[in-house]
Amino acid sequence: MTTSPGKTRRRRIVLLSLLVAAILIAIFGSWRHSVMSAQLAPGAADAIRRALGDNGERRLVQVISPGDADSAASAGTHKSSGTIDGQPYGLAFDLMIAPGEDPDADTRALRLQGVAAWRRGPGAPGGPAGLGPHIHCVWPGAPTTNGQNIEQISSFVHGYRGLADASRPRAQWIDPSIQDDERAKVREIYESVHGAHSLDGAATYDALHRGRSGA
Repeated sequence: MTTSPGKTRRRRIVLLSLLVAAILIAIFGSWRHSVMSAQLAPGAADAIRRALGDNGERRLVQVISPGDADSAASAGTHKSSGTIDGQPYGLAFDLMIAPGEDPDADTRALRLQGVAAWRRGPGAPGGPAGLGPHIHCVWPGAPTTNGQNIEQISSFVHGYRGLADASRPRAQWIDPSIQDDERAKVREIYESVHGAHSLDGAATYDALHRGRSGA
């Protein structure tokens, strides 16, 4: 059976359109993640890479919140933390949970690199998720002007979920997945920037906020 020239031409146009779309998606995806990576606080990208490998940064779904403003899902935790060379950076970032990977193992790997990290999602030990299942992180290894970053780091060192739990009994603040060696590493990284005992007495996010997720 012979295919008409018109059908062949249309097929080529469709295939070419699909190819162009694939290229644009790849370029946009790379651009999107490169923009997010550029918003990470100094040292955070290296910590992600050590924990999750070279593709860890491609899992970024949020660093600085849109418009550098409070959001319903994360309150002010994702507002910018400072600037370097005139560009804003954020200590808080979210990583998507990749299909086929172990989110608990990923969360622990991040923690052992000094990242205060919680797995969020239905039934997750770090509490519910405002953006869908993800790993919420705060990098303690850079200065911040965002007090909520310090509050969440303090929550982690206390073994808490880092959520707006002030209206809940203190027993419900606890994230049972947080281990002593993880807490010690996060404190070590924070104090390497801010000085020994600089986290002592810092208020926890859970104690100060209610009605906002802080996810």
